[in-house]
Amino acid sequence: MLGIPLYVGEKLRGALLFVRFGGPEYSDIHIHVASLQAIWAAALIERRSCKRLVPN
Repeated sequence: MLGIPLYVGEKLRGALLFVRFGGPEYSDIHIHVASLQAIWAAALIERRSCKRLVPN
């Protein structure tokens, strides 16, 4: 199992969890890619939060 925290600014907003049943351990490149996905997901969460604050 691999868990990557989702930070928006300095606030922890959640985590991405990757589970592998019976597979090999996660390599360094897997961890780097998962971290990049967490950054993108956090950016989307932040963008959606900002849209809720700004009226159309």
